Amino acid sequence: GRGHADSLSFWVISDIFEESRAGDTPFHGGFGLINTQGLKKPSYHGYWFLSRLGDEILDMGDSFAVTRHTSGKISVLVWNYCHYTDEAASDSRSIQKAAGTRRLYDMFVQKAEKQFTLNLPGFDRKVRVQATRFDREHGSVLDAWFEMGSPEQILREDLDILRQKTELTMNVEYLSPAPNLLTLNLIVQPHGVTLVDISESAFS
Repeated sequence: GRGHADSLSFWVISDIFEESRAGDTPFHGGFGLINTQGLKKPSYHGYWFLSRLGDEILDMGDSFAVTRHTSGKISVLVWNYCHYTDEAASDSRSIQKAAGTRRLYDMFVQKAEKQFTLNLPGFDRKVRVQATRFDREHGSVLDAWFEMGSPEQILREDLDILRQKTELTMNVEYLSPAPNLLTLNLIVQPHGVTLVDISESAFS
């Protein structure tokens, strides 16, 4: 059966947390959805994606969920989840030591990109398709910080750049589906998530 939850909460919003000391680097493995500089971490985006889903579940699988809003809009979430390796999962200290370094990604099972073909019935007129994407190159402030050289102290002007890097990538297309069927092809990178919002166009 499908799991259901009325709500989902996170322990702490920020890495500024009275029960543990501040980390030595901006991304030290803290519990928060945002770091001490207020930068949105990937977990923040995870909650954002979940908040955009509809109330009615139309279909669900290992790496996708299709939902409908009361307005009739369809929201589809697809992801390419990478779990910890067995070795890393058996020793949480190794994960904590790797936090804030590029070694962190060595703690996960290495996967290839994932291809999805979505066949959605019920569309017989032009639709607006908005795709919102997150992966290591789109919206990941951790990877942007790595590319910056992993500075232990972030200058104000660099903070502005990192804030821009935390923004998710959005694209919009207007498509004319085949009779009663909309087909979408998506590619999701490892550790990536894509949200597709589909609504009938007012310009049909």
